[in-house]
Amino acid sequence: MKKIILIVAVLFVMFFCQNLKAQVLSTKAEIIEKNGKNYSIEEVKEDVKNKEQFSVLKYEQEIESSKGDKIIRIKKFTFFNTGDKDICISFSFEEPLSEINSWVKYMRTKDYVRQGELEWKNYENSVVYSISREGDSCILRGYLDKE
Repeated sequence: MKKIILIVAVLFVMFFCQNLKAQVLSTKAEIIEKNGKNYSIEEVKEDVKNKEQFSVLKYEQEIESSKGDKIIRIKKFTFFNTGDKDICISFSFEEPLSEINSWVKYMRTKDYVRQGELEWKNYENSVVYSISREGDSCILRGYLDKE
């Protein structure tokens, strides 16, 4: 039974992660279309000196964990305002710490260049992914890295 639950969890994470790279460089409208209108604007930052503006959309969604329990996933998308559109430059997905192994197993199956114990880079689309532990949560982050 545990093997079946683990297989289902890994398949769920794999299905979900196929769309991770599509998040970065998406417009705010595309993110809202894909994730729905049930979001909050967490913060808006303005860099007056450089005339830049950033905003963060936050979603809270109930999903099934790798163990079959109901958990809350918090998704955050950071957007840079180009004047015409808001473009996603980073995202994060926060889940209970119990999900960290599923994320690590999934990331290790990708053909990304490992940059650290819990960090990978997809050079094809210049996105860096990292997994971290913060308190009782694990956080998967993705951000644009043009270096």
